Amino acid sequence: YPARNLRVQVKRMVNATLIVSTSLLLVGAVVALIFFLRENSDDATYLGSTKWSITTADSTTSTWYVSGDASSIKIVTAPAADEGTLTIEEFIGDKKYTYWSPDPDKLTVDTATYASAATGYSGDINTFAAELASDVESMKADWVDNKANCIIEDAQVPIVTSTAKVPKDGVVDFGGFNVKFEGSTPTQIIDPDDDTVIATINSVESWSGDAPTGCAPSDDASGDASRRLDFYDTIAESRKRRTLGDVDEETAKARASLDAIYLDMAKVDGHEEEARRHLGAWTDFQAWASNTVWCGAGTDLTSTCPGDAGGDTEANYACHRHDHGKKSNGIIGGYAVRLGCDIDRGLADRTSNWAAQAVFGSWGLAQTWGCYDHGSHSCWNWKSKWWGGYWRYGSYCSGEHTHYGPWRYSSYSHSYGWKPSTNGCPSTLRWCTGCI
Repeated sequence: YPARNLRVQVKRMVNATLIVSTSLLLVGAVVALIFFLRENSDDATYLGSTKWSITTADSTTSTWYVSGDASSIKIVTAPAADEGTLTIEEFIGDKKYTYWSPDPDKLTVDTATYASAATGYSGDINTFAAELASDVESMKADWVDNKANCIIEDAQVPIVTSTAKVPKDGVVDFGGFNVKFEGSTPTQIIDPDDDTVIATINSVESWSGDAPTGCAPSDDASGDASRRLDFYDTIAESRKRRTLGDVDEETAKARASLDAIYLDMAKVDGHEEEARRHLGAWTDFQAWASNTVWCGAGTDLTSTCPGDAGGDTEANYACHRHDHGKKSNGIIGGYAVRLGCDIDRGLADRTSNWAAQAVFGSWGLAQTWGCYDHGSHSCWNWKSKWWGGYWRYGSYCSGEHTHYGPWRYSSYSHSYGWKPSTNGCPSTLRWCTGCI
């Protein structure tokens, strides 16, 4: 019996050891499974919606809006060489959208500079400059989301951020953007060819804004007369907000002079009376005191030659040539119509007339709707490789685009030039392409 009892005890000990060992294995497996699930759970490892502040290798700054829900990336870039303009690139699914918008922080009027350069105004030019600055400020809201020169192209590789998982360390390809992560934080965008840094990610924060929607030609308000009427409402409301009681004589004159310009703009599309009602303006635009024949919207190109028209002859010559610009958005010579940057500059540089400067001068109204250029510009460009490819940043793109803001005349590269004079009028200005 003693031997039998010993065998029973040994057997019990072995069984207990097996149970403990098996339990430890099961516990280990459960811990491993929990760790695996935690590391791969949606809440812990998906990209989500974030805003990235980025600086490219050429020191260009941009803001990225990465939508984890909509599988999209919106890149807003403020090129240092094109102050006042935002280049916007949106990657949505398998499409890339590119367009240009004004930088609202740069739309402004240097009242002292404008007042010192403008001539011919019959009232207090400083008061007029202040009212011009206020109108430009109020117009920002109407132009800030404008989408000019919409380009739609294939994105080569679909952007899929909704299922993008974040590693603790390493490089992840998000639709051709090779993003380096350190401690689950994106830090750089890498060139996979040689591991050089294309861009540095300076900061990352949560973002809950609207996902990008791309663009279409109809998103550009520069040629949309019906939308322009809303601008007049905006100006009228802004004046009401900043006026308490009756305005002084000089302010009233400045506003009436600006209203005359706006009514002249609306005349081109037959909306003069509507604009007059929106503005509450009853000024006769025919007597807007610019003292010119040619510096008005929609001037008949067979009108009296500028040298014979009387008044401000210098302005007549400059506006006569401006009305013959080869590049315009639909209406030759019409105010509130976007023209080539060289064409607008050719007017601004050749006359100091207060009305011409109030619209097309560097500090004028046209800074809000911009001017056309054609040539190279920086962008995110697809670099094809035998194994696929990746997105890189630099001066790889070319085509038509828009410049905005007071410095738009210093950043264009292409000259559209002017058409031959319709009525054969002689001119004191050169009409060669590239001549200002």
